[in-house]
Amino acid sequence: MEDLIFNAHSKVYCSYGSLNRLKEVIGSYGHRLLIVTEKALADSQSFKKIKDEIRKSDLDLITFAEITSSSTTHSIEKASEIARASRAQVILGFGGIRALSAAKAVAVAAGYTGNFYNIMSDSPPLLTPLPYIEIAGTF
Repeated sequence: MEDLIFNAHSKVYCSYGSLNRLKEVIGSYGHRLLIVTEKALADSQSFKKIKDEIRKSDLDLITFAEITSSSTTHSIEKASEIARASRAQVILGFGGIRALSAAKAVAVAAGYTGNFYNIMSDSPPLLTPLPYIEIAGTF
């Protein structure tokens, strides 16, 4: 079985006001993004601040806030379908390890139109993952 390698070039912005750079960072990939987050964080002040910054930047925002402690690959498939249907150009993961891991999987799966399970099969398909941005919401 060939390895599926997800190569995500990393840039880490960690300073006061770095959230204000979202437009610059997201805009370098496109103008339409899908945020993948946990249901429990959807009403948090942090999430509202992120959405406000994105809206001020005139970027198209789609939200998938259905990740829970009992989420399965069905959630990843659903979010990937939304990303494809909305023609998202970048995936933004916000939350804890569960949401961030799901968002990374969505970034990979959104670039593939076949069955999600085929990505991990004996002959992985050729695909191009969407760019991925991560904002940790819990520690």
